[in-house]
Amino acid sequence: MKKDILHKHTKTQLKDIAKEHHIKINSKKGLKSELIESILSFQDHVRNVENAKACTITEVKSHTIKKYATTKIDYNIKLNENMYIEDAINAMFYMAKKKGNYEKGDKIYVIVSNPYFNHNISREVENARLLINHIENIISSNEHININQCTFHVTISKVPRGSKPTKIINLAEDIKTKRCIMQNINNDNLCCPRAIVTALTYHTDNIFGSKRNVKHIREGRNVQTKLAEELCQKLGDYNEEGFTLKDIKHAEELLDIQIKIVCAENFNTIIYSGKEKETKIYLYKNGNHFDVINSMKAFFGYCYYCDKCYKPYKNKNKHNCKTARNGISKLCERPAHSQVAKSKIFCKNCNRYCFNQNFR
Repeated sequence: MKKDILHKHTKTQLKDIAKEHHIKINSKKGLKSELIESILSFQDHVRNVENAKACTITEVKSHTIKKYATTKIDYNIKLNENMYIEDAINAMFYMAKKKGNYEKGDKIYVIVSNPYFNHNISREVENARLLINHIENIISSNEHININQCTFHVTISKVPRGSKPTKIINLAEDIKTKRCIMQNINNDNLCCPRAIVTALTYHTDNIFGSKRNVKHIREGRNVQTKLAEELCQKLGDYNEEGFTLKDIKHAEELLDIQIKIVCAENFNTIIYSGKEKETKIYLYKNGNHFDVINSMKAFFGYCYYCDKCYKPYKNKNKHNCKTARNGISKLCERPAHSQVAKSKIFCKNCNRYCFNQNFR
């Protein structure tokens, strides 16, 4: 059934259609639009399975790069009689997504090679219509395409996202004793926006233009849920199954803050850092779940932590910061001083050495 026809049915009728075709529907889905989406998704699945059987799609080779959560697969397609090219390519996408464990928000990159192309054609797409349109816009008048002679190099890259909490690894074994980690307890896919609004409470109690009860937000009460939903509404377009790095970047721009993500799977290193801003918040990613780090010093168990080079240290006068490179002073983070100016003066107010009177 087409989408406009399904819209004419009532919710009860849609549920009967789903039951008739053995379509699994989440019991929490109460909106008519979500029921229609489930039915259309099932229809696409059936259509792609039938198309895959109607043509010959050969997997030439494939390999997975676990370090980068990427799957690369090469396909050859041989059309049978009365088979449309678009249907065959969509069936290939279906097979690639299934093999690469594709989820909404992941990246699909396709390179099409053909002996009659002057150059290989590449594009980030996830369906046949977009790919065919791109090929038609690129090929010149003296080029022609025979799908049976093409090789499709498909790359599926998993994108980190936040959703419902899973088993915590690494430092999370001691997460209950780490007071610097504020845990998010949620039963929805809003753990990342929840973590963002909770982290903001360590900088201000004025969130979205009005004062909030900081204690209630950190305790995960209803106000936290409302603020997380308000953040999603302000963003407009976002991945409802869990924030991706793209959504986090948009949240940074909206709130004018810098977000840094510490990843448990990557030995507690920072896997994402936005543009430099005065307000910085740290999120702790465990699997598909985000928590809040309210103190990086306490997180690593050191006296100091450098926001510039992401290193904890104990002696503030012996820290070799990366910002000291490229002509930047270690001490004041300004352009490097000349040899003449390097006569250190001890400042009693800030309890540190400065190069001269001007930088005290």
